[in-house]
Amino acid sequence: KTNGIGGMDLLTMFLARYDRVFWDDLDSLHLKLVTTVISVLRNVTHSTVENCFELNNLGVTEMLIWRLKSGSRDETSLSLPCSSKPWREGSFRSAGTLINMAEKNATCAKTCGNDPDLILILLESWGGMKK
Repeated sequence: KTNGIGGMDLLTMFLARYDRVFWDDLDSLHLKLVTTVISVLRNVTHSTVENCFELNNLGVTEMLIWRLKSGSRDETSLSLPCSSKPWREGSFRSAGTLINMAEKNATCAKTCGNDPDLILILLESWGGMKK
């Protein structure tokens, strides 16, 4: 860290800037930037428990849950967006980040595990459920 701000802080600040901004309201540049930041978060959640703990403490769990469950004006079902939606990749990356964080952070796991609708979305992103 330099001057008290590290990479996790910067990534979280960028994500927070677009918290509660619908996918549909992002132009193509900002959609790409948000998706890229979520992709980087997904990558850093692979590495250490400390990263997942810090991201959870910075509010990333709640931001990504909102993005998955309420992030689009035109999605009425609680599932990942169809392939025609430009935010499909960002949604999958959000789900992957939450799965990685929940694997390494009990608080995140409890938050995600207490939401049956979110569990269905996460299972869908992980390959779906057998019917």
